[in-house]
Amino acid sequence: VGELRTEYQSVGLDNAEYVRTEITMGAGELKIAGGAGELLEAEFIYNVVQWKPEVDYRISDNRGYLTLKQPSRIGDVFPTNIRYKWNLLLNNEIPMDLDITFGAGNGNLELGSLHLTNLDIIMGAGNVLINLEGSRSLARFDMIVGAGDANVKLTGDWKNDLDFNIKGGVGEATLQLPSDIGVRVDISGGIGKINAKGMKREGNSYVNDAYSESEVTLSIKIQAGVGEINLEIVE
Repeated sequence: VGELRTEYQSVGLDNAEYVRTEITMGAGELKIAGGAGELLEAEFIYNVVQWKPEVDYRISDNRGYLTLKQPSRIGDVFPTNIRYKWNLLLNNEIPMDLDITFGAGNGNLELGSLHLTNLDIIMGAGNVLINLEGSRSLARFDMIVGAGDANVKLTGDWKNDLDFNIKGGVGEATLQLPSDIGVRVDISGGIGKINAKGMKREGNSYVNDAYSESEVTLSIKIQAGVGEINLEIVE
């Protein structure tokens, strides 16, 4: 472990009309939000020199491909007293597919303002907050949770249908759901405990009062292990 470094990096859009962004962090603290004037405005804080983040951006046929990666090899000894934090701002206007792989640590993902079309998140151990409130364009969200705890906020004024698939392990997942937009949650697997506040049970499914009444529907499928699922309707 060396001295604490703080580095800044930005990436311009150039001529991209659509961007696929892949973010891979093995261990640390990850914060993502919208509001970047460029495609990416990043602050990297770390004290393991071998973990200098790798950033790459290329364009092909007006499609941008942005990757941010934590180097995987640091030698034979895992250091103690690690500081490793990424603060990332992404552009709100460019249509984007976002792929996040997060091994261990804490994540705060404020993604509701982004122009997302597809979202994939894989997390191992740790805690992550994912705020998609009022997402204007997200159509598909696939998430795999290992032993961590995930809190996903899906409230707000959704403009289109969402297909959200969760595969879980032994952790806990809390979904905050809208009351005025139709929600259906289908559950399979050996789930230890289900808490469904403000929802009606239909077999292995749970629906809210607005289901089949609203023009937009959030369809959620949960395939879980022995963890705990909390479904919360937010007025």
